Amino acid sequence: MTHRFSLSIFSLLFFFTTLSFAQDYRGRIEGIVTDQTRSVIAGSTVTLSNVNTGIKIIHKTSDTGLYLFDLVDPGSYSITVEQPGFGTFVQENIVVQTRGDVTVNAMLTTGAVQQNITVNEAPSAVQFNSSNRDLTIDSKMATEIPRFDRNPFKLTLIAPSAVNTRGEMQPFHSWSANSVDLGGSTNLKNDLLVDGMPVGMGQKNSTPPNTDAVQEVIVSTNSVDAESGHSAGGGISVTTKAGTNEWHGTGFYLGVTPGSTPPPTAPETASMRSVRICSEVRSATR
Repeated sequence: MTHRFSLSIFSLLFFFTTLSFAQDYRGRIEGIVTDQTRSVIAGSTVTLSNVNTGIKIIHKTSDTGLYLFDLVDPGSYSITVEQPGFGTFVQENIVVQTRGDVTVNAMLTTGAVQQNITVNEAPSAVQFNSSNRDLTIDSKMATEIPRFDRNPFKLTLIAPSAVNTRGEMQPFHSWSANSVDLGGSTNLKNDLLVDGMPVGMGQKNSTPPNTDAVQEVIVSTNSVDAESGHSAGGGISVTTKAGTNEWHGTGFYLGVTPGSTPPPTAPETASMRSVRICSEVRSATR
C-alpha cells in the first residue's frame, strides 16, 4: 500500500513538473482611470475589444481606479471607458505582443454622455514592467523576409547576438531550428516555445510551424523572469495567429531543379544526393 501511494505521489509530481516548463505567451493590458483633476474614478466600465475577432471583455475599475486585463492573446485591440456623467474614452490601435505588458491610462472629462474622446495614436510599446532584452519579429517580417527553409525559428538570425552554428538548409527540417547561439550561450541551452509550450527540436522529432501562420517571434537574449528560470540560454517564442472571422489562406511552391544548382565541389555521396532530391520537390500549402 505504501509503495503504491509513493508511486502515485511521484507520478503526480512528475506531471506537474512537466507542466511547469510551459510559459504563457499571452500578455496583459492595464491602466488607471482618472478625471481632469487627476482624481481616480472607481467603478468605471472598461471594455476590451479584439479588432480581428470582435470578442469583447468587460471589467470594472477598482476603488483606486485601476483595471487589468490579464491573459490577453497577442493581437490588435481597442479599449472603451465609460462612466455616468463623463464622456466616453476610446483608445484604438493597441497592439499586444507576446508576453507584452501594455499600459493604457484614461482621462475622462465631464460632459454629456454622447461626447466621445477617441485616441488613435498607439500607446507606447516600451515594456516598462519587464527587464528582458527582446527582439520582436512581427507577422509582416516573418512572411516577407526571404528564407529558403521556411523555418520561423531561423528568423532569430537577424538578432545582433545570434550566431548560426549549422549550415542546415533543408526546408522544414526541425533539427536546424535550435542551431543558433544567443547572447553568448550555446544553442543546447536555448528555450524554444510555440504558443507558450516547449517544443523539442531534435533530429526529426517535431515540425516548426508554417511562417504564414506566425503572428510574431520573440527572441530573448537574457531570460531573467521567473517563468524562464529553467533555461540557461536564450529564448525563442513563436506565437501563431489566432484567426479572424473571415476565411483566408496562403500557399507557396518551392522547386529547385538540377540545372539551376552548381555542381558539387566534392564527390556526391548517397546521403547528399537524397538531400538534393528532397530539396528539388519540396512544396507545401496552407
